[in-house]
Amino acid sequence: MKKVMTAKKEVLTIIIVLTLVGLAITSSTTSCAAHEIIIDGYEPVSIEIVDENEEHGSIISETAAYTNQYEAPFDLNELYGSNEIKFGNVRLQMYDLPDKYYPGIDYHTMQPYMSYKMVTNTSSDSYRICHSKDAYTDNNGYRRYKTNDQMFTINGQDDYVIALGNYYKERGVCGQRYLIVTSTGSYTAIVGDEKADCDTDSHKMVHNHGNGKYSLIEWIVDASSLERSVKRGGSVIYSSNDMITGDILYIYRIY
Repeated sequence: MKKVMTAKKEVLTIIIVLTLVGLAITSSTTSCAAHEIIIDGYEPVSIEIVDENEEHGSIISETAAYTNQYEAPFDLNELYGSNEIKFGNVRLQMYDLPDKYYPGIDYHTMQPYMSYKMVTNTSSDSYRICHSKDAYTDNNGYRRYKTNDQMFTINGQDDYVIALGNYYKERGVCGQRYLIVTSTGSYTAIVGDEKADCDTDSHKMVHNHGNGKYSLIEWIVDASSLERSVKRGGSVIYSSNDMITGDILYIYRIY
């Protein structure tokens, strides 16, 4: 895909290595057998045991499958920046940010918002998301979309509803999910509207607000209940929720 960074194949596993202390391994002769292991938080799986020179000891590599196939069995913070992250039933694919094409561009400080009530075309994908029975307005006025245990989430949190340019999504289609990593935290989001091509740059990534300010994300809110700090500042970076106010570091499409 032209607009997605080239994926680097990575296999993420948890390996437990058991060794017989004090015994050297010198032979290249190997034998294999089936084995099963149970670890707290994991389900038993059939794995392969590799014995190297049984006369001098053995090394056993055991790979356990994580019980929840939508929860990362490792610290994701250590993997951010990888083009592709895979675990269980989840694949995270990193997309480019605007500074790849426009070095030094400021797309962090301007994160505007729009009312979900402005979405009125009942036959559109946008309406289906913004007015869904699974959509609601949180205590700070942000439109959210319910998640479940069969979806990748950040600590079980529901998605924020946002608009993105068509660099990041298929034109006319909403409902794609993203992991957005910022300098102050991370969150998941679902596309509830798209930035029109005529309102974005030639790459269809950002909107130019003038005075050197560009926006990549537009937040979908209930303007009547939106927190005052954001209304006064005109940007979500003034939110009381630190997790969503930081500079955008990475965007991953969730598959």
